Amino acid sequence: VQSLGLFNSRFVNRQAEFLAQRARKAVGEDVGRQVQAMVGWTLGRRPEPEEHSVLLGLAREFGVEQVGRVLMNFNEFVFLE
Repeated sequence: VQSLGLFNSRFVNRQAEFLAQRARKAVGEDVGRQVQAMVGWTLGRRPEPEEHSVLLGLAREFGVEQVGRVLMNFNEFVFLE
């Protein structure tokens, strides 16, 4: 239930929009670089090659904002170790 709440939250969706805007402003229109920057900001690391590929496909099909929504639902983002 928590993951559905986070994924559909107006607050999370708005933050994902802000994250996408920040990425566009920081790195320009290159979607691959936007994805890489967003992963770095949210997870504190570079994306794994497979993650980057999947997130890039998501960004190209549905927009970079959707990548933000997904990243904010990663366990790495939600839970501290």
